[in-house]
Amino acid sequence: MRVVRLIPVLLTTMLFAWWALASNYSSYGSWHVYVALAFPPLVLLSHLGLITLNKPRKPFFMYALIHFALFVPIWIGCLMGLSHDSL
Repeated sequence: MRVVRLIPVLLTTMLFAWWALASNYSSYGSWHVYVALAFPPLVLLSHLGLITLNKPRKPFFMYALIHFALFVPIWIGCLMGLSHDSL
């Protein structure tokens, strides 16, 4: 059950790994950005699953808030690195 709780963090790690592996091969407007765009919905769904399937819900809600506060800047940085453009 502990591994299930780490799924959002593992998804963030996978995003970072995707950026590290694909940034040298990507260019402006390349398909590599689309893979990174798929990660926020997956992270959101995993957090919603944790919140709804576990009780008490407040710790998992706080986990989601803290994780998203850290995830969004990482995600934007990965998007900028993959597209070789600034937002």
